[in-house]
Amino acid sequence: MRKRKKEQNESTRFPTRIPTRVSTKEELDEAIDRGCQTIRIVGKLAGQVYRTRALAHVSPALLGSAAASLGFAPATGGLSLALGVMPTTAMSGVSIGALIIAISIGLSLLIALFKNYEVIDYRHGSLTLHKKD
Repeated sequence: MRKRKKEQNESTRFPTRIPTRVSTKEELDEAIDRGCQTIRIVGKLAGQVYRTRALAHVSPALLGSAAASLGFAPATGGLSLALGVMPTTAMSGVSIGALIIAISIGLSLLIALFKNYEVIDYRHGSLTLHKKD
């Protein structure tokens, strides 16, 4: 009994030493839900998430209108791009490419990520995030 208690104390004393490693958006969503202190995103997803980090400073309403405009682009022959996405990206500083990536990953997932985590390190193929205090 005493040994088990000591093992539990050791595991809770240093929870941030080893980052949680994720490579898919499902794993990333799970890591955020668990409240992991440090998350390391690897592979193609790391570059995609890093490119969308400017979304942390854009209002959700603005992102929603841009996402809706992108969705209507095929039906309107691209007119919705000119009327909705272009002004949105100009006002927010987010590129259309980053917005498309964000929509494919999931806007709510990225907003939750950048609201609660800060970028610590980025190297090609690896992005390390740490939970904000």
